[in-house]
Amino acid sequence: MAKNSIIIKFKKLEDIYSKILSDELLKQFTYKPIVTDEMLFTNRSINKVNYDSLIGICYVQQLEGMSLEEKQHLANEMSNCHFVEYAYVEMATLPIVSELKSQKDDASLLEVEHTPYFFSTQGYKDGLTEFHKGIDMEYAYSIGIYGQGVTCAVIDGGFNFRHINLRKESFINFDKTDVNHEHGTACAAILYGKNAGFGIRGLVYGADKCYAVSNAEESVNALIKVLPYLHEGDVVSLSWGSDKYPMDHDLAFWEVAKQATAAGIIICISAGNSSVNMDTAEELEEYRNRPDNGVIRVGAGDRFSLERKVFSNYGKLIHIQAWGEGVTTAGGKDFYDYIAPVPLRQQEDCKYTFNFYGTSAATPIVASAAVAIQSWYKQQTGKVLSPIEMRDLLIATGIPQKNPARGHVGPMPNIKNAIDQLSQRMRDEIAPQ
Repeated sequence: MAKNSIIIKFKKLEDIYSKILSDELLKQFTYKPIVTDEMLFTNRSINKVNYDSLIGICYVQQLEGMSLEEKQHLANEMSNCHFVEYAYVEMATLPIVSELKSQKDDASLLEVEHTPYFFSTQGYKDGLTEFHKGIDMEYAYSIGIYGQGVTCAVIDGGFNFRHINLRKESFINFDKTDVNHEHGTACAAILYGKNAGFGIRGLVYGADKCYAVSNAEESVNALIKVLPYLHEGDVVSLSWGSDKYPMDHDLAFWEVAKQATAAGIIICISAGNSSVNMDTAEELEEYRNRPDNGVIRVGAGDRFSLERKVFSNYGKLIHIQAWGEGVTTAGGKDFYDYIAPVPLRQQEDCKYTFNFYGTSAATPIVASAAVAIQSWYKQQTGKVLSPIEMRDLLIATGIPQKNPARGHVGPMPNIKNAIDQLSQRMRDEIAPQ
């Protein structure tokens, strides 16, 4: 799925509107700013996102019927205008979306009665085992950490809010939409699936709330509209890409993400599944030369060896990895092809997969590690780790990647190591000099 909107950024000039109206090309269209009056003028006590710096970024309207090639040509023409900073076609891509099918209320009884408990197959929650390597969420559970005190957001193409592991009041349908998307359902369930004793369990199911933001085909809008609801220290997980690159390859998204992280909001984004060497790709030279915007870019690794999965993008711009295959979560149906009772195979609201994959799967795993660590730190200190502090901690205390010469995707988070290091820092701070 790709809407292929055009994003334009006008330079900050006092007479910008009159300049637009005087331009023969630009006056043919209308423009929807990503920054709303509500963002600019309402109480900003929740966080300190600098929306003023994002004024001028707009979606171009009235593009119906235009082909992708026509939009690209139009964006190039617009970018040549002397009072336009940039214009480009947004290339966010997602799998095909299907409408959510309604079901009778009594179906939930059948679902719960027959749904097995798959938690033991969610190996990514484990620590270092004889068979595979996980992020050690089990350690967090052992010390009473389930994500409490932290809010998270998942941005995707849609969600099945009726899925039996996502039916919880604190899993909030941000856009109040009925668009279902198994990709979004799978990502959200990894992070925040209900702990109900059946199906799966979200890694940080005890987080205060999780905003489910649909409409990722307008990726910049999807991110900026949820920011007013997030506090410093909260965590966003975004598991889609800009064509074949990380989402912040797109300039406007990069700018919004930079302002979000500057305000203390942690943003985890997928690195992409195109096996691109991001250190050498010529088309990424401008992207590589940008300053650090504070996001955490997540690559995909092998659950056994921690080598890069062959499809994962790689390079120094990628910070951290997690499982890129074999991820048990909600959505899909392949689990039931083998072990589920026959009555469940046609139930839309209780589907599961044992092989969600890609950097899409890895990203909510890393986001969950960030939520758990933040939850512990906030509980201990009343403070939060900044996005840069969290990223540095995950890298410094993670389990090293194997064979990084074959493509750097960074270490895998280890929650116990991270909490141990934070504990030591806290002891050092109070130790007598």
